[in-house]
Amino acid sequence: METGETDTVGNDDFLQALFGDDTAETRSILVSFSGNPARVPTTFWFGSPWARSTVGVTDLPADRNNYFSLAPFIPDEAGRYRRKKSRFHALHAVMLDDVGNKVAMERMTLPPSWLLETSQDNFQAGYMLRDPLTDGLVADRPMEAIVTAGLCDPGGSGPKTRLARLPVAVNGKHTPPFACRMLEWSPQLRYSIKEVVEGLQLEMVQPGRPKQQKTHPGQRQSTDGDPVWITRPDESAVLVVFLQRGK
Repeated sequence: METGETDTVGNDDFLQALFGDDTAETRSILVSFSGNPARVPTTFWFGSPWARSTVGVTDLPADRNNYFSLAPFIPDEAGRYRRKKSRFHALHAVMLDDVGNKVAMERMTLPPSWLLETSQDNFQAGYMLRDPLTDGLVADRPMEAIVTAGLCDPGGSGPKTRLARLPVAVNGKHTPPFACRMLEWSPQLRYSIKEVVEGLQLEMVQPGRPKQQKTHPGQRQSTDGDPVWITRPDESAVLVVFLQRGK
């Protein structure tokens, strides 16, 4: 994608646009560190809650890898915020990864709410949901469909703990680090999950049905993908529930 234009949006403004209407008790989890994400210790991925504020600026230096969780979380009994499936509150957006590198640009058949260049000609595309998905089992299904369609790395199949890059940040996998650039910022574009499914031509997998990875024209092996670390699901929550119900 060749363009010299960028949209300027700060990390706080970005987070406020995405999560501003959620309850005061919930928090998106932010992760910030320097270095190559592929080589840092696991402890670097531990995060801290985003503190909503009308004054001040979130302490996320622009020369670091800066991430946020697509879902906010509720505090545990001790008041701590942790990026755990059991503390999931609501999924506010879904994301395509490696657009332009692993996923052909023309496969992005729905205009995104944001399009962030995370390395040269490689993008993350986000779709804000008009009505956040509060049921964790329901929230899993669209991301599973996105993975099945080849629009995201299979490692991102757990949306309840998924991380995405913030606009003011760098990608430390490169030397020198690549400064992220917001190519499209359209927070007015908010979709129902049905509109996302139809717009991206996804096939929603029925619970308990085996998932098949598909190969799509224009999709090629990533040479410089931008996967981010997430908590690996222990097992398919949707499948477990239906097995327990005897379905």
